[in-house]
Amino acid sequence: MSKQWTSLFMGCLTFGLAVAASRDSLVVQPQSRQLRVAGLAESSGWLGMSAYSKKSQKIYVHQVRYVHRGNLSETFSLGPDYSQGTYEMALWQTRVPERDCKTKCSWCKANGYHMEGLRAYTSGDLAP
Repeated sequence: MSKQWTSLFMGCLTFGLAVAASRDSLVVQPQSRQLRVAGLAESSGWLGMSAYSKKSQKIYVHQVRYVHRGNLSETFSLGPDYSQGTYEMALWQTRVPERDCKTKCSWCKANGYHMEGLRAYTSGDLAP
């Protein structure tokens, strides 16, 4: 699997995602073994995180959490393999289960769901 294929945030671009002007926001504080994210969700949604190891394209992790409307504060723990790696963080409107996927996308086949309605996105490097 390539990093490009596994990317939580780019995996289903075939859905023509558009980002509307909103107050949704994400601010990430990357550390060596965790990502702390704070922000604002104008409505409930799904916070998705992907982390990639610097050591190998085969080492990656994806996590998705439901968040309520309002201020958000979440911490994602990471193992030592992710030191000096990279991350992506996004706030999504909807988590679509594989049974409801209209295109039967590769992300759904591998993970059982995909995300739609990108509302906020950020990415960067993890600390050593």
